Amino acid sequence: MNRIAFILLLLFPVGSLACSFARVTEEFVTTNQESIIPEQPNFTLTSIHRGTKGNIGSCNDAGSIKLTVNPEPEQDTGYVFSISQGEFEDQLFGEKPIVRVKKYTEVGEYSFIWLDGYSVEQEPIDIVIRIVAVSKDGGESEPQFLKVSHPGVKKPWWKFW
Repeated sequence: MNRIAFILLLLFPVGSLACSFARVTEEFVTTNQESIIPEQPNFTLTSIHRGTKGNIGSCNDAGSIKLTVNPEPEQDTGYVFSISQGEFEDQLFGEKPIVRVKKYTEVGEYSFIWLDGYSVEQEPIDIVIRIVAVSKDGGESEPQFLKVSHPGVKKPWWKFW
């Protein structure tokens, strides 16, 4: 029986994908604990990384957008991110407030990852992100609107396939 299983494993290898990401955000849980309504957030775009063609088991095809809030509030604050203008190829944000996981991120840093594609050509990004700070009791700040754009990546002139 062991020989048959071994032969089957040789004939039909089981593929495994090595790509995985640490959770850098988690849901911000609101309570009925009274707190001060947070100030309008002050996020800036830290970086945009576009996915590229690479090994299927790697994370090369993942894109990422990093935003940083400065100053990071001292009180317990979550954030709701949404796209208010433009279109995006994938779902970048959830609907619930989130906070960063402090042991995996720099101070004030929020990263968002999507599957950007498995090609050498990438479409441009031109969106406006609406960011709202949320207090522990669910109170919301005035929104911040942050423009995020990237020119995309054109196929090299010498590539015919």
